[in-house]
Amino acid sequence: MKFTPTFDQNAGVELRADERIAYTPARPETPKPTPVVSRYFSYTLLAAIMAHALLLVGVTAYMSRSISGIHDVNANLEALSDYESRISEKISAQNVAVQTLINETNARLSTIRSDGETAIASSRETSQKLDELQETLQKLADIVQSFPSRVEITEENSTQASRSSDRQGSSLPPPPAGYRRIKGADGSVTYEKVR
Repeated sequence: MKFTPTFDQNAGVELRADERIAYTPARPETPKPTPVVSRYFSYTLLAAIMAHALLLVGVTAYMSRSISGIHDVNANLEALSDYESRISEKISAQNVAVQTLINETNARLSTIRSDGETAIASSRETSQKLDELQETLQKLADIVQSFPSRVEITEENSTQASRSSDRQGSSLPPPPAGYRRIKGADGSVTYEKVR
């Protein structure tokens, strides 16, 4: 390719044929926007920024509420652990009270058992003594049965009794044990067994 020398208007230098130049075309100038397009674009951009800001404020409020809820849940969990510890303390106190009551009941039962064994031994001794007393009473009843149920004192007996009582200083002899004296309207005296 043959190059013809031309005059560079920009540099004011003449170029030779054997030199190569890199040509970069000049950028076309962008047309300046008209004021109407510029205002519409700025208002749209401002509205988008405001919407984005409002969205960020809403998200921040929601996250703040969520974090506050999480703190409330953590506080409730801590209160729940305190409540759990109070319940476990009360249960252990009740357990100690129940164990104490069981031990006291066992002690009372052992005392009652020993008292019962003592009472059984005492009742055996008492039953033996009652058997002996019953035998004695039976012998005594047999002796009393051998006496007549009514003893009448006739005039002969009463005159003999008055003579003997005059000697002894009393009018009638005392009644035997287990009998009572009955004086009749005619002056007769009888003795009756006391029941």
